[in-house]
Amino acid sequence: MEYGKRALKKVKWLNSLAITAVICLLIFQSGSSVQPNRASSVSTEEWSPGSFPELNPELFRSGDVILRRGRSLVSALISRSFPQGQQMSHCGILISEHGSWKVIHSISGRIDKRDGIRIDTLADFLSQARPGMALHISPGFEVDRELLVDRAKHYLALQSPFDHDYDLNDSEKLYCTELVRAVYLDAGAQDVFRLIHLAGKDLVDIAGFFDEQYWQQN
Repeated sequence: MEYGKRALKKVKWLNSLAITAVICLLIFQSGSSVQPNRASSVSTEEWSPGSFPELNPELFRSGDVILRRGRSLVSALISRSFPQGQQMSHCGILISEHGSWKVIHSISGRIDKRDGIRIDTLADFLSQARPGMALHISPGFEVDRELLVDRAKHYLALQSPFDHDYDLNDSEKLYCTELVRAVYLDAGAQDVFRLIHLAGKDLVDIAGFFDEQYWQQN
């Protein structure tokens, strides 16, 4: 039985590794090279929303999507692999709490100290972004905003882990774009999310947020 568990764990790891390998392969095929980001640590105050002039908090609404381009090598790999995603590599859901904006999102424990869904202040979320590399996206269709927030908080309360299997049929584990899709579908929205097939998996493509038929960039 123990051997079977180890074998299953190895298969899951290989699936995750295969997706990463495909991302790397796309980069090498394009003739590009990626250097690791060595940005120094900065304070939250230094990376406040005011440091991102492309964002206008007055246009924010709970349930909107916030995108960022991270400063890590992994972020570079992701952004290069989805050329229509305007260099974005991560996303989360905006919610307002006690007059402050926060973000519910999911990150892998392989690249962060915590694994899975968490809630951060918007300033903390942006502190991991490259300068000026954040975007605010809102749905161009009707959706129950209160239900969006409720469902986002539902997954947060479950402490859902990051989906290293990249399995859209398993809602107990969620990666970043998968979380946004799950929240919107739970709130009654149509499935307007674009999928891309990589390493035998259907992944929620971050480029789908730039489909003007369904989403608006603010």
